[in-house]
Amino acid sequence: MLKYYAFIGNGKYDYQDGYNGNSNLKYGFRLEFTPTMLGYKGEPGYIDQDTYLGKRNTLTFGFAYQQQKIDCSGTWPQQNNICNSQTSSTTAKAYTFDVLWEQKFGDFVPNFQAAWLDQKDLGYAKAGNAVAQPEVKGYYL
Repeated sequence: MLKYYAFIGNGKYDYQDGYNGNSNLKYGFRLEFTPTMLGYKGEPGYIDQDTYLGKRNTLTFGFAYQQQKIDCSGTWPQQNNICNSQTSSTTAKAYTFDVLWEQKFGDFVPNFQAAWLDQKDLGYAKAGNAVAQPEVKGYYL
């Protein structure tokens, strides 16, 4: 009914030379809830399937979070459009929420998937003389 994942990684935030001075730890978690009390079956393996082609009724809600400190020390001087200064730092964060529903009705098997993503504080970007924190939002149905 409840699955959880946790991860820790190490690496530069953007994997490009000079954009991130240090390779800081990145960590996060994911929680999945399947209402088995309503007759739905959860994913038995580590990786979730996109479809079961009618062999399994499933309804799963997922939530995930991750973060990594972006450290601009040691960046190239010409990268000031990414970092406010060579001593700046911020913490990038990402949140996701998703749902998967598949149910068999005779020969008809509808499959509905939806997800929402919000990434915050993706590094410093200059907006005139002010410093803005870029943000990305997205979804799919």
